[in-house]
Amino acid sequence: MRWFVHEVLPDVDGVVYLVAGEGPEAADIEDAARRRGVVDRVRLLGAVSAQDKELLMRGSDVFVQPNVPVPGDMEGFGLVAVEAAMRGALVLAADLEGLRDAVVHEQTGLLLPAQDAGAWRRRLRGLTGDRRQAHTLAERYSTQARRRYDRELMGQQLHDVLAKHEAD
Repeated sequence: MRWFVHEVLPDVDGVVYLVAGEGPEAADIEDAARRRGVVDRVRLLGAVSAQDKELLMRGSDVFVQPNVPVPGDMEGFGLVAVEAAMRGALVLAADLEGLRDAVVHEQTGLLLPAQDAGAWRRRLRGLTGDRRQAHTLAERYSTQARRRYDRELMGQQLHDVLAKHEAD
């Protein structure tokens, strides 16, 4: 998030970046926002309730998960990206590690190269410049995410995998 605030946000007008949750990088994110002159467009919300998390995901135009590679710390399955897509936010996620498993490019969201600030800026500018397209993509990807990650379907798939494993 610090990388996004420092490298991308200053060059994309009309975006307010909400960060929900707590973490050790809060001060670094605030510092990056101050240094880059975007303090007025970055909101560190801290811990939020499940109800507020739901409202944030349903009310966001775009959900951004701009993870960067961290040696020795692999990103697991990007569940929050799935949750955001299922709730109607257009998901933009870094194309790395477990996010690739959670976000199916151009089906449930958009994968962008990790740490490629130019690619992130271009995509966000395009989406903020054409809100109708962003809304259309969000609706299509949300429908696909709800189909792909349906609880009944996933439960059946898990059952099938376990049954196959037991048979082997």
